[in-house]
Amino acid sequence: MILSSARQKTVPPRDCIFVQGDAARHVYLVIQGYVKIHQVGSTGNEVILRLMSPGDLIKASATGSRGVHTSTAQAIQSCNVLSWEAATFEALLERHPVLRRNEVKIHGQLLTDMEDRFREMSTEGVAHRLSRQIVRLLSKIGEQVNGDMMINLSQGELAQLTGTTLFTVSRQLSKWERKGFVTARRNTILVHDPDALLEAAS
Repeated sequence: MILSSARQKTVPPRDCIFVQGDAARHVYLVIQGYVKIHQVGSTGNEVILRLMSPGDLIKASATGSRGVHTSTAQAIQSCNVLSWEAATFEALLERHPVLRRNEVKIHGQLLTDMEDRFREMSTEGVAHRLSRQIVRLLSKIGEQVNGDMMINLSQGELAQLTGTTLFTVSRQLSKWERKGFVTARRNTILVHDPDALLEAAS
């Protein structure tokens, strides 16, 4: 019943599922691939709020015909998502308590992740923040490549996630690259030694 009321959609890399300001009429579940949720401020600067992986629910805080998305959901790589009409999904939540509990659990984890990032940005240096973020990303969106782990994010996107500048991220990655911890490419980071990465920044 739950799956039969959903529509499956394939989203090509860098295409948007929805854009900031769009009417929030659907709820989405990522079933394959990765999605970044980002926001553009009044000055035009972009910040990544979170990254979504398979099993994550993408739902606006205000849904319905008058609600709008306050952020943009963009595929990092080719993604498959399930979508429900917002009203249909709310009816399913009422009908299936297990679904409601799962939704609460998913959003609770997202809130915990954002609290961790906020605390780090307020209390820790850039090297520590960046190393912690990279290690978290390994479990979230990392892919194994020839014994190493690869993250499909640009250095600019890492800067947005850690609240710093592209120059600072590039400089720190270059230091770690000289030590053999990582290999930084244009849109990917290859991590050779996650433990050494954390130890060096602590």
